[in-house]
Amino acid sequence: MLRFAWQVVFCMPVNRLGLIALFICFCDLMTGAPAQARPEWLSEGYLLDRWTNADGLPVNGTTDVLMGKHGYLWVATFDGLVRFDGHRFKTYSAGSHPGLPGNRLTRLIQQDNGLIWLLTEQYALASFDGREFHAAGTEQGLPAPRVLKLHLDRRDRLWLGTEQGLAHACGGACFQSVGESALQGEAVQAFADAPEGGIWAGTGTGRVIRAGIGGVEQILNAEDGIALRDVRALAVDSDGVVFAGGQGGLVRIEGNKGRMLRLFEGKTVNDLEFAPGGELIVQSYERTWRSSDDGWRVVNEGPIAGYVRLVADGPHGSEWRVRQYDLLENGESVVRAPCPIRDFAFDSTGGVWLATLCDGLWRVSQRRFDTITTQHGLPEGPVYGMAQGADGTIWASVGAGALAEIRGGVVRGVHAAGSPGQVVGTVTVTRQGRVLVGQGGFCTMQAGECEVPERLPRVLGNVLVRSIFEDRSGGLWIGSQTGVWLRYDGRWRSMQEALALPEWVQVQTVYQAESGSLWFGTDSDGLRRRSPGGEVLAFGRGDGLSSDRIRDLYQDSSGHLWVVTADSGVCRSDRREHRPGLVFDCLDSRQGLYADSLHRLLADGKGRFWFNSNSGVFWLHRQSLERVLEGRAERVYSRVFTESDGLPDREGNGGVQNAGIRLLDGRLAFPGQGGIAIFDPGVVEEHQGAPRVIIQQLRLADGTALPAGNRVELPLGERVFSVQITGIKPGLTGEIYFRYRFDDGSWMEVGEDRNLGFDNVRAGRHRLEIAAVDANSGLSGPVASMDIEVPPHLYERTSVRVASIGAIVLLAAVWLARRHRAAIRLQQYLHREVDRRTSQVLRERHRADAAVAIAGERSEGAEASTAESAVATATTEPLLADDVRTWIERNVQHGGLSVAALAESMHMSRSKLHRRLVRETGRSPGEFIRDVRLGLARQMLQGDGRSVSDVAYSVGFSSVSGFSRAYRNHFGESPSQTGSE
Repeated sequence: MLRFAWQVVFCMPVNRLGLIALFICFCDLMTGAPAQARPEWLSEGYLLDRWTNADGLPVNGTTDVLMGKHGYLWVATFDGLVRFDGHRFKTYSAGSHPGLPGNRLTRLIQQDNGLIWLLTEQYALASFDGREFHAAGTEQGLPAPRVLKLHLDRRDRLWLGTEQGLAHACGGACFQSVGESALQGEAVQAFADAPEGGIWAGTGTGRVIRAGIGGVEQILNAEDGIALRDVRALAVDSDGVVFAGGQGGLVRIEGNKGRMLRLFEGKTVNDLEFAPGGELIVQSYERTWRSSDDGWRVVNEGPIAGYVRLVADGPHGSEWRVRQYDLLENGESVVRAPCPIRDFAFDSTGGVWLATLCDGLWRVSQRRFDTITTQHGLPEGPVYGMAQGADGTIWASVGAGALAEIRGGVVRGVHAAGSPGQVVGTVTVTRQGRVLVGQGGFCTMQAGECEVPERLPRVLGNVLVRSIFEDRSGGLWIGSQTGVWLRYDGRWRSMQEALALPEWVQVQTVYQAESGSLWFGTDSDGLRRRSPGGEVLAFGRGDGLSSDRIRDLYQDSSGHLWVVTADSGVCRSDRREHRPGLVFDCLDSRQGLYADSLHRLLADGKGRFWFNSNSGVFWLHRQSLERVLEGRAERVYSRVFTESDGLPDREGNGGVQNAGIRLLDGRLAFPGQGGIAIFDPGVVEEHQGAPRVIIQQLRLADGTALPAGNRVELPLGERVFSVQITGIKPGLTGEIYFRYRFDDGSWMEVGEDRNLGFDNVRAGRHRLEIAAVDANSGLSGPVASMDIEVPPHLYERTSVRVASIGAIVLLAAVWLARRHRAAIRLQQYLHREVDRRTSQVLRERHRADAAVAIAGERSEGAEASTAESAVATATTEPLLADDVRTWIERNVQHGGLSVAALAESMHMSRSKLHRRLVRETGRSPGEFIRDVRLGLARQMLQGDGRSVSDVAYSVGFSSVSGFSRAYRNHFGESPSQTGSE
C-alpha cells in the first residue's frame, strides 16, 4: 500500500456511450507503469490509503468497485477482475478463465445470491459465481451480443439493455427478451424502477417504455411529449413522476404525457439521480444542476466526466458524489485524484473505496481523532510534557526551549522557557493556576516570560527537570539531574538521601495515592514509597517488577497501583498499594501488549487504559489486563493507532512527568515526535465487528487445487496437503490472527499465516475448524469448518487389517507349536544323555573302587597315602567336568547360565571352580559353558534337521545373530552349513 507521490494526468471522455472506447484508449496510457501520483487535495480530518500494481493489482487502471455480499471487495480493471480481502489481491483473467470474454472490464453488479455480472470494454456480458465465468450472448437468449446497460430492480431481478432490445435474466445462463415487437430492435440504454413494479427504460431513439417480465406495458414517444433524440438517463421520484434526460433536454413525465423543462431545452443530459433529501441532480457535459423549492441552482461549472454515480446516501447520512476528479461529501471536496474517479463504494465502517482511472484503488476514511502539529502553529514537531489549566489552556513543552500555549485547538502563543537550546523537560499547572516549567532549570510562567523563583537552589538553575508534582499538602516536588527536591512553606531541601536514592538516580514521575502515600518512579532504581508518616520503602525486581526503569504510575478504583516501565511492559500490585507485603505482577508483548517501551497510562472513564508508546498510541480494556495478570486468560488485544490512522508520527515521547494528559472535557492528549494527538473516548469505536474466516481452497502436494466445501475428499494416496484461508474484517483494514484445531484437538495459534500445512494425515474423516481473531479487539468470528476425507490404502482397510491380524495369529500359533515340539525333542535328548552319563559315572566308580582295593593290598602307610592320592587324581577330578557338563545340559534351554550359578550348584567358590576346570580341561568355566552349548547345538543341527532359530533358542541364545556369530567362531562354519551337510 502506497502513499502519495506526484503525477498530474488529465483524461476526459468524449461521449458516454458511443465514444467510451476513445475515452478508455486515451486513458489507458496511464495504466502500464506503477502509479507515481498523489491526491491533488485531501481534506483535513480524512485519511487516504492507496493500492497500486506494486501492491498486487494487475494494473493501475480501475473502472468499477463493488463491496461484495460475502465481504470481499471486487474491482474491475483493464486487466481482469480482482478480488481483495484486505490482505492480498487475487486476479481473474481471460487467460486462466476461458468463460471471461475479455480482461478490459468496465462495469460490475452483484445479485443477492452472490452472482456477479460484468461488462467488458466491448460490451460483452459474463457472470461469475465465485469459481467459474459464464459468457452470455444470443445463444442464451439475449436480443443482441452487445449489452449497453445493467440494472437490478427492487426485487433483485437483473435487466439488460442491449443494442437491439430489452431482456431480463431468468437464471445464471438464461435470458428472456421483453417487447421484441414493440421495441423493433432499438437500443436500450437507461433504466429506473417503476413504483408499481417493473421498470422504466429509455431507448436510443428517444422513446420511454414501462415493462415487466410479461412484456411492454406502456410506450411514450415524441407524440406524447418526449422530445428527445435519445434517452440517456431516467429517474423516478417518490410520487411516481418520471424524469427522462438525453439529447434535447430534460422531460418531466406524469401519466401518459411528457413536458420539456425549459431550462434544459436543447441541452444534453447525461445523468439523473435523486439526492437523499429528494432534490434532483441533473448532469450535463457543461454543468450540474440541483433542484430546490426555489427552482434550480448550478452546483458545478465546467466539463464533467460521465459514467459515474452522482449521488449516494453514504456514511453518517451524508450525500456523496463524484465530480470528475473529486469525491464530495455534502458538496465539499474530500479528496481530489490526478485522474477521473470511475466509481465508489462504501464499506460497513464508513470507508469509501474509489476506482481511479490511473492510480489504482483508494480508500478514504475519517480520522478518528484530532491532531495539533506544525501546520497548526507548533514551532517544532517533538512535544514532551503537557498540562492544562482550569481555563482550558493546554501548555506543551515543544522541541528545544519552547513552551506552546494552545486554546481551542489552535496555538495562541509560543514562549521561550529556560536556557536557549535546552529541551523542555516537563510542565505542570498548580491548583493556584501557576504554570511551572522544567527546562534548563526550574521557572514559572509570568506574563509570557518564564521567571526563576527567588531562593531557588543553585543546583536547580541549569539542569533538566523531569518531574514537577504538587502534593495535597502544598509541597512541591522536583525531580532533576541533581536529585529530588521538596519546597514546603517557602523552603527548599534535598530529599535524595531521605528517599534512599543513589546520587545518580533521577525521579521521572511522582504520584500520590488515595492513602496519601507518595510514590516515586526512577530512571534506574525502581520505586520508592513514602508514607504520610515519612517511612520509605523501596520496590524493585525482587518484588516482582519487570524493570527498574519507571515511566508512569496510576492507582485504579480498587486501590491497585499500576506501574508503567520504559522497556518491559506494565505491572500491577497484587493488593491495595498501602498494604504490607506488596508484590507486583507484570505483562508485556509476550502476552499481547502492543509495545514494551511505554511512556504514559491514562484511564478514559470507560473501563479502558490508554498507553503512549514508541510504537503508537493503543488502548485495552482494564478487565482484559486483569484477566491475564490473574491467570484467567492467556493474552490481551490492543487497539492501536499509528500513521495509518492519522498520527503525525507513531513515536510517542516520554521520560518526563505528564507525557500525556486527560483534558477537562474527558479527551486524552498524547505528545509525540510529530505533535499532539487528541482522542475522544466517546467517539472512538470499541470495535468494528468480528472478522469472518473463509476457507478458500485445499491444495495438494503437487499443487493441484481442490475447491473448498463442507466436505472434501482427497485422491487415493494423498496424505500431504495445505488449506488456504483468509479473514474478512469490516472495512478490510487491520490485522487478523488465525487459529485452528484438527479432530477436536486443542486450538493452535498460527498468527497471520493464511496457509495451513498438514503432513502424513491418517486415513479416515477429519474435522478442521478455523477461527479468525481481530488483532485489535480480540473478537473472534464464527468458526469455519470442513470435513476432510482421506481414503485408506489397501492395507489400511478394515477387512485387510482383520485378515492380516488373523494371518499373524496363525503364524504365531505355528511358530509356538514348532517351538513346543523342539522343546520336547530337547527334553528327550537330555534324558538320554543323563542316562548315558549316569551309567558312565557308575562304571568309573567301580573301577575306582577296584583301584583302591589293589592299592591297599600293595602298600601300607606312606605308600597307601600315595596310592589314595593317585586314585583321587584318577577318579575324582574327571568327575567335576562331567558334573558340570550334566548341569549345563539340564539348564541350557532356560538361558541365563552363569559361572556364579554353576559354582553354587557345585558347592565351591568361583576361584576353586576356575582352578579345577582349567587344570582338568584347560578351559575357564565361561569357555566350558559356551563349548558345551555349542556342542549340543551342533548335535541338534546334525541330528534332526531343525532350523537354526529353533536350535539357537533351545541352547539358550537370545538372538539368532549372536548364536550364528559364536558358532562360526568356534567351528569355522555357519550353522546353516552344518545343517545342510
